[in-house]
Amino acid sequence: MEQVINVALYGQGTRNSRLRAEYISCNCAQECSLYKSGQCFNVTVPFGRSCKKGHVQCVDGGINRSKSYDRVWNAAKSNPEYHKLQYPNYALISKVGEEALLSVHYVNIEWKDEQFRVKDPGFSDGYPTAVPREVLTPDNIHKIVKFRPNSLMGGRIEKYATTTVPNFLHQLSVQFPDKYDAYIRAYPESAEIKPNWIGRRAKLCTCNRALTYKEGGNIWRFDGDDLVCDKRCSSFNPFTGKPVEMRVKVTEDMFVDITDNDQVLPETEFL
Repeated sequence: MEQVINVALYGQGTRNSRLRAEYISCNCAQECSLYKSGQCFNVTVPFGRSCKKGHVQCVDGGINRSKSYDRVWNAAKSNPEYHKLQYPNYALISKVGEEALLSVHYVNIEWKDEQFRVKDPGFSDGYPTAVPREVLTPDNIHKIVKFRPNSLMGGRIEKYATTTVPNFLHQLSVQFPDKYDAYIRAYPESAEIKPNWIGRRAKLCTCNRALTYKEGGNIWRFDGDDLVCDKRCSSFNPFTGKPVEMRVKVTEDMFVDITDNDQVLPETEFL
């Protein structure tokens, strides 16, 4: 029996938006890099890609006056896996055991009859494509890097080259470092392709502690497991309201907007 890895509730309980509970099950979760980071493609979002390695069971909760509403609501809310996972909006390549799960934005990737193809997206980006790690040859990786997709309305999707490809290569280097190294040896010019993290939101405790971070108009620095603002300006400062030194413990639920690419480390976790 497959392991339930996430439970979620959708719908308002009205006749036009009935309550439903969704139970995601997957036997590959323990060897999936996405699951280990609290993410899954089978979490329902608008225009999301779903993963064929797991499946989703929907339970109808009816409208808020029906007998099933409270039962379905309470069963989902009390499940230990309730709302455990998020949709991986930025995941382009993930690792599931000895396979790579490719979900590169703006293209369709096809692995069929021992042929690796990269195509325009068409009406949909389709499903994430699972391929054996051996398929990640330098030539196949370069098919992704050099491809230039066209939109349905005509014209190139410029964001693919400027954003998707750099982020893909970075994630490849994290998930499959040996494949990245082999690719760079074959195509050394691609070593210059670097991602731009500015504007992304990241978990603060996983960021570079040698640098400072902005919060409002204040600058914070790391001091061990503390964050220190030497001159915090706020109308809520006690007594005089003048700038004061403030020190707080770094916690797992602190997030920050990246303003400098050097703030990002290989282990940095993004929202």
